[in-house]
Amino acid sequence: MKKQIFSITVLVCILLLAGWEKEERKELHISEEDSVMEEWIRELPPFEGKIQSEAIRGISVEKDGEELFTAAYEPKDYKLSFDYWEITAPYTSLSTVNTETLYTLLGQLDGLEITGEEEGKTLDETGIADSKTYITLALSNKEEGEEADSVWRLCIGDKDGKGNIYVSEGDKDTAGLLPESAADTLLSIDPYDYILKIPVLPNITTVSSVEVESAKGLYTMSAQDGTYRMDSHKADEEEYNEAFQRLLNILIAGELPEKGEEDTQKEPILTVRFFRNTEEASDIEVIYYPYDEEYVEINVNGSSFFLAERKEVESLCEYFFLYIKTVRQNPRAAFCGTGILAYCGGLCKFFIPAWVCCIPQSKRDTWDYNQPSMALLRAS
Repeated sequence: MKKQIFSITVLVCILLLAGWEKEERKELHISEEDSVMEEWIRELPPFEGKIQSEAIRGISVEKDGEELFTAAYEPKDYKLSFDYWEITAPYTSLSTVNTETLYTLLGQLDGLEITGEEEGKTLDETGIADSKTYITLALSNKEEGEEADSVWRLCIGDKDGKGNIYVSEGDKDTAGLLPESAADTLLSIDPYDYILKIPVLPNITTVSSVEVESAKGLYTMSAQDGTYRMDSHKADEEEYNEAFQRLLNILIAGELPEKGEEDTQKEPILTVRFFRNTEEASDIEVIYYPYDEEYVEINVNGSSFFLAERKEVESLCEYFFLYIKTVRQNPRAAFCGTGILAYCGGLCKFFIPAWVCCIPQSKRDTWDYNQPSMALLRAS
């Protein structure tokens, strides 16, 4: 009898703490998009004339054969307008462009043009023939929002000693001059200055469900047809949105000194998975790995470029696995947090009488309620 009561009590506790419903684990579908700049460079005709900054739809800087920075304006139905610009180099991890700093940079290129051909100077003499340094702008002559329709691709040569630098356009075999200051601005670009310091920024309307996982367990969120669930509990929209926003509050604290692929030897501190409701957008997996006592490594879809403060990640873990899971969605467990036995005792006072009623009276008449094993029944 004692074993039966104990078994039922434990089962009830497990069901309530874990949730009656279990959602099936989903499979991530991660896809990478090629930079549209590569296509534009291959297929669009050369630009002619003077640069107008508001017409720029893409920018790429290659120095000595290395792609330093590439960003392009790529509107998509699943994106918000501020997220239309995409950086594809040097970061390949869904970094969000800081449009304020980017438009400031593009504004400095307004009115830029090649001043004229240097007659009598060959590409060898101007340092262009062997150069692997390029500045490329993709431009549109249509209304704002349209994609590029021409490309201004310059091969960068030597300085002329008079404040200019030798350049050649496209496949031309002649050299022209460009202001040295404009070239230096682009060739010394720091890509980190042109991203928002947020690891990922998915549009909430494109996310069907979220998994938050740590050593403390798995927490799930979902939104479908106006119905919101948080760890199998029904929730209102405000509660769901608040939790979703918390996932985006971790900030990038700096660049990872050694950028690279995912280190599968480390145990993650926290993993967040965003599952999309449209095939057009890739799912997102953000893994926070330990780096040192102060920082964690941020890995997005298998690539690591940035660091975050460890305390922010640990605080997020506490929010989901202590505050929401225990306090908000299981207030009785939180109230009796000083001991699980006290919580179980409260459950027994509710569930045991119902269970006892299912036992025939003739059987119950044989019980000795003064026995210690009957303490729970007496209390209920």
